[in-house]
Amino acid sequence: MPVGEIPPEGTIDYFEYLAKNDPSVSDAQRDRLSRAASTGNLSFEEYSQAIDAALGCITDAGVAIYGPKRKDNSGYPRLSYGFAAGTGEDGSASTPVPDACIRQHSWYVEMAYSDQPRVQQLLSDSLESKRESVRICAEGAGITADNQLPVRAWLLELVHTSAGRDCVAAADITEF
Repeated sequence: MPVGEIPPEGTIDYFEYLAKNDPSVSDAQRDRLSRAASTGNLSFEEYSQAIDAALGCITDAGVAIYGPKRKDNSGYPRLSYGFAAGTGEDGSASTPVPDACIRQHSWYVEMAYSDQPRVQQLLSDSLESKRESVRICAEGAGITADNQLPVRAWLLELVHTSAGRDCVAAADITEF
């Protein structure tokens, strides 16, 4: 790729490019993305270490966190976490620390991890394995959707109704 050209969106190279051009990003996050770009794979270990760094930054600033908790319901390992947050009268975050820590330590790594083709295929396989239970639930609720559609498009049709969202949630689908 020619110097200065932006890599294809959603690729590890793309997130590495964004991180290199973001002055708020830590060297450790840039290094993780550089290693991943050289191999074409961002490991769960690297992803986990980046999140640990972000959460450490948040707790060091005195903000309470919960997690990380490993979840495998999407067909691949991922981490769930949160933090105590409040909003000011204008709706803005009462403390910008969590967002700044995440951006500095894990933001681009998290996106690169979940967008890489290997993970997207695992997610698609997981969604497909849940299609029948969602279909039965949806039909029982009187919802029809074109079952011949690719699974993500099919799910998108279903979530336009409250009952469809309930069926998707009942199948423990949290992303698609």
